Parts: sequence; structure tokens; C-alpha cells
Amino acid sequence: MEEALKQSEEKFRTAFNTSPDFFYRISPDGKILDCNQTVLKTQGDSEKEIIRKPVFELYAEESKKDARKFFQEWQKIGRLRNKELKILTKAGRKIDVELNVNTIYDAKGNIISSISSQRDIA
Repeated sequence: MEEALKQSEEKFRTAFNTSPDFFYRISPDGKILDCNQTVLKTQGDSEKEIIRKPVFELYAEESKKDARKFFQEWQKIGRLRNKELKILTKAGRKIDVELNVNTIYDAKGNIISSISSQRDIA
């Protein structure tokens, strides 16, 4: 049983890290809890630099207001679909993305985090 769980977790982690889309887990207060390798490579950040960083810092200036609005919408309804934003890499490159978000809840229905994907739509 333990080995099966380990293999399942490994398959999930491999899929998470090798996806061409950007995957994140974000805390209810807006901090990055986890991200995939695609995020790290595209952003030019190390895991140490990005974990616990406010998610709003990833967005280009012209998208920050919408990013905050969408975050509040997620907090109210627990999901987002097809929200367009621009992220800004460490090197200054802007990337048009489509954001989709679901929520991870604990057994009592409290929000643990979001699970989100961003797809490069340029």
C-alpha cells in the first residue's frame, strides 16, 4: 500500500513538473506555496526565491489590478475560468496567459489553497 501511494505521488509530481502550462498552489492569503518547473524556468527564479512570494508580484503592472480582482472572486466562489492576464518574467518579458483556478478544501470545508494553471496564449 505504501509503495502504491509513493508511485502515485511520483506520477503526480512528474505530471505537475513536466506540464507545458504553469501550475501553482496559492495560499488563501495570496502567497505561492508550490509551483512547477515550467514556472521556475520561465520566470527565471529558483524555488527558494518564488515560494512564499505574493502571487501578485508575478503579474505585469497592467494586470495587477485584475489579478487582485480575480483573487477576490476566487475567494468568494472557489473557481475561475479563462481569465486573461499578463505575467512578467524576471528578465522583463511579458507573457499573455489564461488563468484557471480550482480550490483544495480540508475535511471541514475550509480553503487549504488554490490549484491553478496558466497557459501561454500568445
